[in-house]
Amino acid sequence: VGVFQDCSHTTTCINPAIYAIVGAAAVLAGVTRMTVSLVVIMIEVTNGMQYVLPVMIGIIISKWVADAFGDQSIYIEHIRLNGLPLLDSKSDVIYDDHESAADAMVSRDLQVLTQTGETVRSL
Repeated sequence: VGVFQDCSHTTTCINPAIYAIVGAAAVLAGVTRMTVSLVVIMIEVTNGMQYVLPVMIGIIISKWVADAFGDQSIYIEHIRLNGLPLLDSKSDVIYDDHESAADAMVSRDLQVLTQTGETVRSL
């Protein structure tokens, strides 16, 4: 039965565990910005296929509200706060029609190391 109790013998059944699962999924979706995978994880963990729709609605509304406040997840924000390099897949790079990949590359001094004759001191 999982975390959900059997409500087949009553006409009304209010189970706080359902609200807790939907709320936990909504908080996690708002922080991490995961949607479909989070629905699958929550349904698999709770074994409650009958509650797919409330979990989906809670997650989608939470993601919409979080996107209204900012477009980055907590993982991206921590990377930026720590000053680490980030290759953002959402940012678009616009090039001119006649620009090539070589124009965007930075030239550096290239040094070749061979297997023989090189020591740390010579470098």
